[in-house]
Amino acid sequence: MRCGACCTKIYVNHQKGIIKDEEEFLKLKKLHPFYTYLEIIDKDENGLVFKCNKFDKKKHICTIHKYRPGICRRYPSEIILKMNGVMHENCGYSFKPIDSFSEILKKMKK
Repeated sequence: MRCGACCTKIYVNHQKGIIKDEEEFLKLKKLHPFYTYLEIIDKDENGLVFKCNKFDKKKHICTIHKYRPGICRRYPSEIILKMNGVMHENCGYSFKPIDSFSEILKKMKK
């Protein structure tokens, strides 16, 4: 679909969890090139919210697609749900359970 919504509101989960403050983010920027692509756009109850500066809004493409970092290659990942994130509205990706809740419950009762 290439809408780029996933590039414009990002939570980043690091070893200590979601990045919570700018000081922590500045330290991480020195350790890994991926963090230099990010720009802080907000902060909410979960932590800092970023956008990627490698996304071209006019063309709706990643300007480093061939060399994009692992977090982008693995999108969407179930870690999004663990980080209180949600899939963006109209996203072409979705999560579907392997088994329904009732099937899991039946298996647990056995």
